Amino acid sequence: MKKIIAYVLFFVGVLLLGGAGLYAWHTLGPQPGVTTGVDVPATVAGFSLVQTQTGQAAITAIRQLQGVDYPLSSGLVAEYGQKSATLWLAETGSQAQALELIQNLEGSLAQGGTFTPMGVFQFQNRNVYVLNGADGRTNFYAQSGRKVFWLAIAPAEAELAMKELLAFYP
Repeated sequence: MKKIIAYVLFFVGVLLLGGAGLYAWHTLGPQPGVTTGVDVPATVAGFSLVQTQTGQAAITAIRQLQGVDYPLSSGLVAEYGQKSATLWLAETGSQAQALELIQNLEGSLAQGGTFTPMGVFQFQNRNVYVLNGADGRTNFYAQSGRKVFWLAIAPAEAELAMKELLAFYP
């Protein structure tokens, strides 16, 4: 009898621990696209959002990437997969400022550096600026209202990612 009670208590304990762990995982775990305060896709080209950075640290990272010290109202850096894709999202005070940021990027990138401009392409009635990165990834950036987004991803996934981001940021 004592043996049966011990097994029952053990089984109940396992169920309670498992239930508590499952509850914590669902309520405290990462919530892609929700916890950032800025809308970001939960996936890009099949890669899941695994990490975001916001605030001044993100703005600093954006300025370092783009080589442009431009006033931004907010910024976000999102990592997808195991560093499979990186999204930088810069928000300015107006659409005109976002366009000016795009123009500043063009000028900065034309001076050379770690990116090789591949051209400006029209997709869904928007200019998309495509570059090759020194790390072998395809990079592209475009404007969406007051925002400018930039993505670095493997060349094989670049077209799908671009279509997804243009749809996500109309």
